[in-house]
Amino acid sequence: MIDMNKEVSGLLQSICTVQLAFPEIDSDFPYVSLTEIGNSCAAVLFGEERYSRYECQIDVWDTAANGNSPARCAQLAGQVSAAMISAGFVRGSAKLKKDPSGLHRYMMPFTGWVDNKEKKIYRGGF
Repeated sequence: MIDMNKEVSGLLQSICTVQLAFPEIDSDFPYVSLTEIGNSCAAVLFGEERYSRYECQIDVWDTAANGNSPARCAQLAGQVSAAMISAGFVRGSAKLKKDPSGLHRYMMPFTGWVDNKEKKIYRGGF
């Protein structure tokens, strides 16, 4: 099993700040929160876990202060989605929503099948 949160954080860090927690209101925005939904064994070969199914939710957050619009949040979400898809993940859906905190929030779940030996991500299951 690979720590995929670390891998995904590294993949997205050039786009904006990535944290494994809900952003605080006084955080620097824009901001990406990463939540692991699942990391399960997909196949065992020769007594070792070779493939895993990794699922995560990535939320892009932006403040409405200073005139920042939902469009800015959506644009950043597009960059995040493109990076994840180019790495081999599949995006399940995407939804822009105004969070009760007053922040703009773009929610996206992703799934990838990971070759733990080669550290490659595939779109299809095993």
